[in-house]
Amino acid sequence: MIFVLGSLAFFASLNNTILILRSLSTPASATAAESDDAAASQGESLSSLSFPIVEVGVGLIACNLPSFGGSQIIQSLPHKVRHARDSMTEALNHPIRDDCAPTTPPMSHSTKDWTIDTVNELTSIYFIAFCNMVGSNKLRIAISGGGLAGAALANILFRQDHLEVQLFESAPEFSERGQAISVAINAQHALARVVPDAEDLLKRAGAVPMHSTRLLMGNGPAAGAKVIDLAEEHPGRIVHRAAFLRELLAPLPRENMHTNKKLVAVEKAQENSLLLRFANGSTAEVDALIGADGLFGFVRSHVLGADHEAVEPVAAGWAAVHNLVPFAKARDKLGAHLFDQDRQYGWIGDGGLMMHDVLSNGETVQCVGAFVDHNPSKDRKKPCDCTHLESAFAGWLNGPVAKGMIDLLLDQDEPAAYAQWEHRDAPTYAKDRVCVMGDSAHAMTPWQGSGGAIALEDAVVLGALFAQIRSADQIEGALKAYDAVRRPRAQPIAASSRLTGCIMTGLVEELGTDPIKMHDALKDRWNFIHDFDLGKHVADAIAML
Repeated sequence: MIFVLGSLAFFASLNNTILILRSLSTPASATAAESDDAAASQGESLSSLSFPIVEVGVGLIACNLPSFGGSQIIQSLPHKVRHARDSMTEALNHPIRDDCAPTTPPMSHSTKDWTIDTVNELTSIYFIAFCNMVGSNKLRIAISGGGLAGAALANILFRQDHLEVQLFESAPEFSERGQAISVAINAQHALARVVPDAEDLLKRAGAVPMHSTRLLMGNGPAAGAKVIDLAEEHPGRIVHRAAFLRELLAPLPRENMHTNKKLVAVEKAQENSLLLRFANGSTAEVDALIGADGLFGFVRSHVLGADHEAVEPVAAGWAAVHNLVPFAKARDKLGAHLFDQDRQYGWIGDGGLMMHDVLSNGETVQCVGAFVDHNPSKDRKKPCDCTHLESAFAGWLNGPVAKGMIDLLLDQDEPAAYAQWEHRDAPTYAKDRVCVMGDSAHAMTPWQGSGGAIALEDAVVLGALFAQIRSADQIEGALKAYDAVRRPRAQPIAASSRLTGCIMTGLVEELGTDPIKMHDALKDRWNFIHDFDLGKHVADAIAML
């Protein structure tokens, strides 16, 4: 409708607008001499005038839009056009220079030093903005959630010119909870498709390459014995979550990033678009919504239905205490021999795991103490003290690292144990023009370090699918294709991670804490995760369109 109104207005009023502008910007003597020719030139003004004057005409049409449909049309315009209209209105309210006075003033003005060059400079952007309004077929994509998953997807979609992308974050600022994230080989392959400078990004974020993930026995008769070295052939990186997110957000246009936007409702709007309602009372109309709003986000309930059994996350049966400590302090507490090489160490055994790895270009060490939570509750966070940890790791206290790790874990202002949560398998990740990704789709336990990697893969597949479509009518098909390839990939990894946690913490009865049996059970568990052809995966999704 706006296109039709704008086009009619353009052809109906452009000639008169141009003549008015010529008179506004021509000295009075020249205007008087040309006044007799004005009427004759009216029919050919469009072809005879310079292109900048046409820009001015278009700018004025944008100013006159209220006469076409009032405030509703104005509010429905793209931001650039609304800005153009407001700026031109303000400019035209300024007075005009005496020697540029028109012979027949079309509007009330005083005098000011304002020439045609000034008009051209002010209005050069308006022609582009108006063309965007009447000729743009951009698909409007909303991403709810500004964590790693949402930021990764935004990087891909912002590079696609046919999309208009808005990133909404519920919190007052874009931030990432948690300590570190493992960037395994499959995550590295995905990240290379998310950003053009993946290696440099990881360096800027302080990622540290690991020689391997070395699992050792933390308690029992074999305490200190090596169980297995994982990922030796394709070492992973360890990076602080906040630094990783900072680098993913850095290239994104700030005008498309919105905080304090907690999504509370999704409604159908006109022409099958979506109306998003936020807790602060604001709204947004979009063509598609991608839920990257995390474990306790809203979009999953919209996709599955609020009463579906798989909507709410469930306690996985473990809890963990985390802390970041200076490198020198960790080395002194745990032993210098554990820091000769950058390596992720996992001490496994009866009822728990203790892990430490190096972050931030070798300046910081992440320490984790995870233990079986025999009485899980709905509390996501519980205070934790020395008594609590010594009880959880009662059989570990005579082992090689338990006492030192407990000291390091408690070396913070408010030590707390965070419950591990996961989702039950969802029957779908998509509904109509809405889908979920990352933790919103498949929150999983951290035992195989794959949650972040699978979120990056989600982003790559969604980005590839959106690159193929140009019409809003194609969105539902693209999201169905996304669901068809991603659920069979993500859900087995979530199940495998849960079982891996059981193996590492001695909960599998037939294995116990026998290091040889644990080795045999663990040695191949990462193969199907890491040895993954992402290119073929993307091609399979595109083939479904």
